[in-house]
Amino acid sequence: MGSEKSLLSAVDLEAARACGRGRRPVMCGIARRWGWLTESAACAILSCRGSYGRFGERAVHLGLLSPFQVQTLLRYQRNLQKKLGEYFIEQGLLSAGEVDRLVQEMLAHNARVQAGRHSRHGGFAAG
Repeated sequence: MGSEKSLLSAVDLEAARACGRGRRPVMCGIARRWGWLTESAACAILSCRGSYGRFGERAVHLGLLSPFQVQTLLRYQRNLQKKLGEYFIEQGLLSAGEVDRLVQEMLAHNARVQAGRHSRHGGFAAG
């Protein structure tokens, strides 16, 4: 695959990642809609600084959300976010067929890597 021309530039990939972040629903808003946070609790989390960088980490540190609630919010947030391939199709950078082919290649690659790990570790997959 090393000699194959790249279908997407690094700029295209970064634009897709940035667009995905922009489309992702805000965790704070989801938690408020679900009744897990009040407005004052959300403000406390947003104003908390220090070694707790991300919203979920700050919420847990302050005791306003449990780790389980943060994981649930993250999963919900990811499920609402469009897939990367959809962005490339919408922008006309790749066709649906090209995205499908690339996904199949990626899955085959991952299976080969996993099989290699499995055989190197005496039949046990590395964690």
